[in-house]
Amino acid sequence: MGRIFLVELKGRSYYKCRFCNSHLALADSVLSWSFNCRRGRAYLFSDVVNIMLGPQEERLMLSGMHTVEDIFCCCCGQIVGWKYVAAHDKNQKYKEGKFVLERFKFIINRHTDAKNNCEIFLKKNIFKKIMGPANNEEAGEIGATVQLQSCD
Repeated sequence: MGRIFLVELKGRSYYKCRFCNSHLALADSVLSWSFNCRRGRAYLFSDVVNIMLGPQEERLMLSGMHTVEDIFCCCCGQIVGWKYVAAHDKNQKYKEGKFVLERFKFIINRHTDAKNNCEIFLKKNIFKKIMGPANNEEAGEIGATVQLQSCD
């Protein structure tokens, strides 16, 4: 075995493996958020990094028969999705060469512009983004006890 060299993505937001935090894809490379897998939601990507491909196999999916390769995280070896190699239905050809990552297998890492985005956490652990500088007067308008995150 040799060394594993990981690609570190630079961008405002990117997705990383839930199990080992290896970078997987930039948020800009998402083509669709409306895909489904056996265990829930999935996203379609144009490009992903730090993966290994499994063997090709024919798989019957909700949209028809496809030739796919499973995608494994190159760092921890977890299956994180699949790659469409070929679509047998002409209406599904747009998927060829694209990648699907299962939503529960990755996490989102967001870099925000701290001067313009302050996050206020409400009592019920739900957060609301307030554009511009947040202050106590704005917090009182939404009728909640708030705790300001550091926006430095």
